[in-house]
Amino acid sequence: MPRSIQSLQKALLAWYDANARSLPWKENVTPYRVWISEVMLQQTQVGTVLDAYFERFMNRFPDVAALAAAEEQEVLKYWEGLGYYSRARNLHKAAKAIVERFDGAFPRDVKEIESLPGIGRYTAGAIASMAFNDPVPILEANTIRIHARLTDLESPIDEKFAQELLWAEARRWVETSKRGGITPGRVNQALMQFGQQVCKKRPLCENCPLTDACLARKSGRENLIPVAKPKPETIYWRHAAVVVYNRKGEIYLRQRQEKEHWAGLWDFPRVDADESDSPAVLESRIRQTFGLTAKLESEPFMSFRHQVTNHKIELVCYKAQQVKSTQSVDVKFAWAAPAELSEYPLSSPGRRIANKLIS
Repeated sequence: MPRSIQSLQKALLAWYDANARSLPWKENVTPYRVWISEVMLQQTQVGTVLDAYFERFMNRFPDVAALAAAEEQEVLKYWEGLGYYSRARNLHKAAKAIVERFDGAFPRDVKEIESLPGIGRYTAGAIASMAFNDPVPILEANTIRIHARLTDLESPIDEKFAQELLWAEARRWVETSKRGGITPGRVNQALMQFGQQVCKKRPLCENCPLTDACLARKSGRENLIPVAKPKPETIYWRHAAVVVYNRKGEIYLRQRQEKEHWAGLWDFPRVDADESDSPAVLESRIRQTFGLTAKLESEPFMSFRHQVTNHKIELVCYKAQQVKSTQSVDVKFAWAAPAELSEYPLSSPGRRIANKLIS
């Protein structure tokens, strides 16, 4: 006889009681703290957020008003290293919207929450269920695995039918009586942690209190579900980054533009580069692209690989001396002393280069 949703909830929450992690955003729960933590955790491991980011961000921006009043550049600086910087820009925009539209009070209605910049259905559901204990479902990578396996969903999870089924399952789990500790926020947190620790990409079925209700386990497809769409093809690029010094020993920085990766952050000028390109060829490319006339050293001082979405990039880095006054074509640029590089929010590869320069 199939187990009821109440039976599954109780089994899940018994596991959660024994395994729940102590996380700062679970203490002194507010919609603002839940919001910041959920946005940080998108595309970022829990350990990374715990080790270096959440408390630092909260100490500087303890509430919506503080975040709304800050300059975007400072918000980006406190976000530096977390990547996907549109998240930080949207946090800033949403904080301003909360101040302007809701007098600084975080909206309670889930549709109003979802109307804020950068907040989609999942994040709105997390805030509504965890901060307000409203019966609102969430669906993200960890909970998708659980619901897809329990239902033995063979359709690719991005298809319309699959999305409708998964959201319906997620909703079924939080439509509770709010009795005996079974509350929407607690259920959603338990599901997410269970997906992280047990129902993983390679599931630990032997440790699963839900295994007798898992249709994918019964069919032997637990390692094949969920079915994802094919990953985009990896694209390989080679770039040259140039650290240009002027006669004062200052370094040229450019602010990356709206349609570029790391928009709003600062970086060293970089151009496409082939392995056969000489320093003279790169000098010409830098001059044409950025209006910088500079003499490159004959050999790069460092090189490394990094990745942006499906692009794997080999970055070779040169030092150069400015030859004549800058006629920059960048919308915004600056000359910074090496000691001032720590004050600028830099792209991740830019920060790596800066650390090498001042080490």
